[in-house]
Amino acid sequence: MTSSVGGWAGIYNDIGRPYGIIKGYRMVKDESGNRVYASSGYEKRSDLVELGNGVAPLTMGLTNTFHYRRYTLDVLIDGKFGNKVFSVMNTYANRFGLLKNTLNGRGDEGLTLTGVDESGNAYEKNISYTTDAFRLYYDNQKNYSELFTYDGGFVKLRQIIFSYDIPARILDPFRIKSASVSFVARNVAILYKNTEGFDPEVSITNGNAQGLESFALPRTRNLGFNLLVKF
Repeated sequence: MTSSVGGWAGIYNDIGRPYGIIKGYRMVKDESGNRVYASSGYEKRSDLVELGNGVAPLTMGLTNTFHYRRYTLDVLIDGKFGNKVFSVMNTYANRFGLLKNTLNGRGDEGLTLTGVDESGNAYEKNISYTTDAFRLYYDNQKNYSELFTYDGGFVKLRQIIFSYDIPARILDPFRIKSASVSFVARNVAILYKNTEGFDPEVSITNGNAQGLESFALPRTRNLGFNLLVKF
C-alpha cells in the first residue's frame, strides 16, 4: 500500500492476514538470543517479516459531564491500542546520533559488539568512538526496521469544555432567553504513549495506509471561547 523512505518498512495487505500489516526487517538471532554477525561486521538482516498491525484493533472513548450550580465541565478522553508504528524520523535521528541509545559506546571503552558469526562461533568486536566506523555502525541500523517500530497505543485528553450559564436576571433586560460562555480546549494532553519523541497518532498519510510516521507534526492544541445565546 505504501513504503517508507529507503524501503525500510511498508504497509501490506495479504490474503488471510489482518488489514494494514507493517513489514520490515529484524536483526537475526540464534536460538539462544545472540545476535548473528555477517562477514561485513554488522548484524545479519532477516528477510522481510511482519512487525505488527498499523491499524489499531481496539479503540476507546470516555466522556463525562459534571454539573455544579451554573457550571458545567465536559471531559473527553480517547485512545487506541494494539497497533504498531514505524518511525522514519527516529531512523534518521539514530543515523545522526540524536537518540539516547546512540550514547552507548561514547567513551574510552568504545562500543563492544558480542554475539556469534554465521557459523555459530563466538564473535566479539570493539569499535572506538573516535573512528568513522562508530558513526557507520549506527547509520547501518537503518536496515533493521524493528528497532524503530513502536507500540502505537495511546490515551489522550482530547477535549475539555468548561461552561457557565449566565443568570436570567442579567439577560431579561436584553430579551435573551438563555446564554452561556464556555472555555474550550482540544488536544489537551497525551496521558499515555510508548513512542519516543513523536505523537503516536501522526501518520505519513491520512489515507488507508496507517502505521508509518515520517517527520509529521503533532496535532495542534486549540484553546478558545464560545458564546451561546438563545433569543
